[in-house]
Amino acid sequence: MFSKPGFPGNPFTSHINHPLADLISYFEEPDADDCFEVAFFKKDSDWVTEIVPQLSMWADSYIGDTRVYRFVPKVVVYTFLVRFEDKE
Repeated sequence: MFSKPGFPGNPFTSHINHPLADLISYFEEPDADDCFEVAFFKKDSDWVTEIVPQLSMWADSYIGDTRVYRFVPKVVVYTFLVRFEDKE
């Protein structure tokens, strides 16, 4: 059973037009309702492990084949989504 949309286990996803990533996945941080945890993916569903420069200050350490961005303010994510909107 999934949680409600935008929370752990059921993240929001959006296609983006960014040089490093094709998809952004994000959900509300359990301990900070004004922040998201964010991850990026390529078209082939592989994680983007390179640091996305626009969110570099929130990048967690590279672990295995994954990288997440923790406690990213929601306004930063919304601004990123507008800037890199996939218009196709």
